[in-house]
Amino acid sequence: MARVLLVEDDLDQLELRRLLFERAGHQVFRANSYQEALVYAPAAEVTVMDLRLRSVDNGLQLIRDLKAQLPRMRIIVTSGFLEPLEQAPERSLVDLQYQKPVTPSLLLEAVR
Repeated sequence: MARVLLVEDDLDQLELRRLLFERAGHQVFRANSYQEALVYAPAAEVTVMDLRLRSVDNGLQLIRDLKAQLPRMRIIVTSGFLEPLEQAPERSLVDLQYQKPVTPSLLLEAVR
């Protein structure tokens, strides 16, 4: 199973996704901020992240930093508003992107 970094500033969503991935057998690292995500990222192989971490810029910066530090990291972005990513150069660094709400089965399939 995968080592998954979940990055979400909504603590309820973070907990729900943790349960989802752990029940599917994945090892989960949780971060609710840009700074926490960088701490846990080296232990993970895939990141499932919200684009808006208190601001869109933090999400875009996190994408750049993850790829700079861990070029093989797979990045899956979920957001209620994907337009900033579509218009940004960081789009080419993202493996998958999903408009919220995202079904649990789609997220599990994306990580597989």
